[in-house]
Amino acid sequence: MGADRQRAAAMLHTDLAYAFLVARATADASFHIGAARRIIGMMKAGGRGDDRTQLFERRWFVVTAGWYTAVGRLQQAELFVRDGLSEYPRDAMLHVARGCIREMDAALMVTDARNGAQVSRATRLLEAAAADYRRALAYDDTLAGAHLHLGWVRFLGRDDRSIPEFESALEHADDDTTRYLARLFLGAVAERQNRLEDARREYEAAFALGSSYQTAFIALSRAEEALGHSARARELAQQYAALGEKHEDPWWDYHLGGFDQATLQWLRREARSQ
Repeated sequence: MGADRQRAAAMLHTDLAYAFLVARATADASFHIGAARRIIGMMKAGGRGDDRTQLFERRWFVVTAGWYTAVGRLQQAELFVRDGLSEYPRDAMLHVARGCIREMDAALMVTDARNGAQVSRATRLLEAAAADYRRALAYDDTLAGAHLHLGWVRFLGRDDRSIPEFESALEHADDDTTRYLARLFLGAVAERQNRLEDARREYEAAFALGSSYQTAFIALSRAEEALGHSARARELAQQYAALGEKHEDPWWDYHLGGFDQATLQWLRREARSQ
């Protein structure tokens, strides 16, 4: 089997694995993930493989870990990141994937503000995530996703250094999903600081990038209401209700572990290319 067919076969098994993960058929998912990994091993022909194969494998580890993170199977996600980093210790995207696991773990915790132990554990997880994002940026300071995640973790910690991270995410973004989230997050910072006009401007920019996404409507409507523009706020709510087609909001992908759709699409394109 040639390399082209091997890449296609690896992605076929990978896509099947995700379908089984969503259906909670974990044994079937593990079978197909294992098959994909064996095929990638064949592509490397007993060595490290050529540059194209190595890049495919690195990104495959990122996507596979992201899928396990998105369905809350964090231990399995951790294993894939660990294995990926054992092969590619300086891969920035793998460090982001590990940070996402920590971030997701903190988000899944039931944290009572009155329980010091719970708060302390959540804080440690977010600090570990931030350390992973900083390490990723040390290897590649143009990685927009690392800036976005580091900014959000800092936002959660009420750290104003979140703003330059979101601005860097905007600067380096090469897709509208990242730009949309960065604008939303900048709006959230401005709203929390009671800079309502700035918040409205950022939410307007997010809305322009995702005018069928629920979160953009909600955020902009909330800002308009806070500014006393009740008619505009109601108009936005009615506009969303009247939408014939509502697209999946990247906000929810982010809060399910920040799944990297762009890298998944890259793998699929690579699997189809000659």
